[in-house]
Amino acid sequence: MEGCSEKKQNPPEGRFLSIVASVADLFAEPSITAERLTQVLLNERLRCLGSENDWYAVEALEQQKLSDGRWKDYPGWVRKDRAAPSEGSPVLDGIVVRGTLATAPSASALYLSAGTRVELTREHREHAAGIRLPGGTVAWVPATDIRRTDTGGGEEIMRQRIIETATSFLGTPYLWGGRSTFSRSFGRRLPVSAVGGTLPETGVDCSGLVNLSYRSAGIDVPRDARDQHAAAKPLSPGRLQPADLIFLAPGEDQGIDHVILYLGGERFIEAAETGRPVEMGTFRNRFGQSYNEMLRAGPSGWSGCIHFASYLEKRQKEKTGPVTYGRR
Repeated sequence: MEGCSEKKQNPPEGRFLSIVASVADLFAEPSITAERLTQVLLNERLRCLGSENDWYAVEALEQQKLSDGRWKDYPGWVRKDRAAPSEGSPVLDGIVVRGTLATAPSASALYLSAGTRVELTREHREHAAGIRLPGGTVAWVPATDIRRTDTGGGEEIMRQRIIETATSFLGTPYLWGGRSTFSRSFGRRLPVSAVGGTLPETGVDCSGLVNLSYRSAGIDVPRDARDQHAAAKPLSPGRLQPADLIFLAPGEDQGIDHVILYLGGERFIEAAETGRPVEMGTFRNRFGQSYNEMLRAGPSGWSGCIHFASYLEKRQKEKTGPVTYGRR
């Protein structure tokens, strides 16, 4: 791999890039046949590490990964036509809270995934807010699909916002490494194009669903399930609240391999596996017993280990240590 050259299209190593596509895949190798590690959204920031042919080696600055005991930016390869050298520092003061379409004069509707951070123009039309796309074009987004990033709110409001975004993903296909709203769900409403050209496949995996649901509420959490668990605050049984997380491991002393977002009562939402869209479930259907039965007697209908954790509960409320809640 050669270092990025001094040419305008190849910024020097260590310099910053911005995603100029609606959605871009981040691959393990500089090839579209390589493993998709994650996806990055319009305006997300990257650090250039080098280049090879039509690819940049990068770190995604807005997705954290625990490696060798340290938090690092997410590494991978992105196509050069999906990113460009950062020009200035636009204030990204808006966040898309559900997948939506932005309309601009004399253009097809533009697709924006939930979790996309955008620059607001402070212009408003009836039921629409103005945003500025890369290159300066002004587009319009339904006001109900976007929120200012500085919008305040207490813990309960934050939980509600996370759940609202999570449930907007219902029916979205499972996609390994996916971290985007399903674009084809808009196909019947308007002709859809993508900022930066053709869209890649869109969808979410289990941790992508959680990452975007929290991001849309203004909370950045790590990208992968194992790292989300490492960064969250462990909860003892019975303290689970709506928008908290349920982490699964195949057995004791084995790593986390799945995350579920709790909705309250007996319900949760998850991106379970390939071939199954994002769906709501219940403890009884998933684990063979109700949540209350599990609290009273411990899990008996499921062979793995369950961990409860939160990014929202105040630290001082919880006095117990980490809990592995599963079969021994």
